[in-house]
Amino acid sequence: GSTGNSTGPHLHYEIIFNSNKISSVMNNSKLALMNGGNTRYELCKTGTPFIAVSINNTQKNFTTPLSNLGICKNYDLKNLDDYHKFNKLVLKTLKNKSAWKKNSSKMNKLFDHKGRQRLFNILENLK
Repeated sequence: GSTGNSTGPHLHYEIIFNSNKISSVMNNSKLALMNGGNTRYELCKTGTPFIAVSINNTQKNFTTPLSNLGICKNYDLKNLDDYHKFNKLVLKTLKNKSAWKKNSSKMNKLFDHKGRQRLFNILENLK
């Protein structure tokens, strides 16, 4: 979470590697920062807001359809040098609780019947 004071907001974060309780971590997180893999779909299933920092075009290509649906933010690694801009994006995402609820709803719809078909079509078109 973030707390404000005279020196600005402070964020608590953890970097987790190889957790065997990843769904629990996702369910208890306000925001995830990730790069690629099936994690993006697991985050959607748990309804956890996320910012994807794509480190290659394949990751960017798989995340872009979710970003286009308004589910997540797709941030290009080459822009990470501008950490002020990235920090603003993180803080804005954390503060916008109405967007979280809206995104969680969109994420949940990915796993209903129509959503699964749409997701299948998106993935098929990436081949």
